[in-house]
Amino acid sequence: MTTARILIADDEPGMQAALREVLTRQGYQVQTASDGVAALAILESEPFDLLITDVRMPEMGGIELLERARRRQPYLSALVMTAFGTVEDAVDAMKKGATDYLLKPFSTETIEKTVTRVLQNSRVADAAANAALVEEETELRVTSGVEPISASPLMHQVLDLCKQVADSVATVLLQGESGSGKEVIARYIHQLSGRGNGPFVAVNCAALPEGLLESELFGHEKGA
Repeated sequence: MTTARILIADDEPGMQAALREVLTRQGYQVQTASDGVAALAILESEPFDLLITDVRMPEMGGIELLERARRRQPYLSALVMTAFGTVEDAVDAMKKGATDYLLKPFSTETIEKTVTRVLQNSRVADAAANAALVEEETELRVTSGVEPISASPLMHQVLDLCKQVADSVATVLLQGESGSGKEVIARYIHQLSGRGNGPFVAVNCAALPEGLLESELFGHEKGA
């Protein structure tokens, strides 16, 4: 497996050095930047698997860096750190594309476990996306207004069931292994439903921290 490449953006030299030492010891390739502008310049010339950024930095803060970085590297995972965190800050960071959120100070064990989890979730998501793409191209095909195509009698039963539930307002749970076509079927049900003209929003729940899952999916009311 290719060694993950990590970029750290923090204006505190001590934090930069500590994170570099810990993560290099874990076998990662690590680069550092002292602010958002420097980090963005590095991201424009080199690919990375994970961006670890502080929120408050001179020139360009971590949230702005995150937004601009994701435009350049859409599949970049991001871990946001801050010593001044609130629930609102965390939710905002997640909405802007952060994969996880850490409050300073944190232990060596915490950063090691968090980085491992973020990178594992990223790899799982990539593998699932690739498998789903292969599945969609070889067995099922969905285009606007067209029923998925399959030669399997069992899949025909699934498609018939989709038509039955599409008019319902009930929640539909789709179960199956990675690459079995769950998202294809979900999109088909959405296409047939009364909300078919609206957007279909896919959310990778495995990549959301447990403490922020509810706020990310259902919203957060300030002060609640």
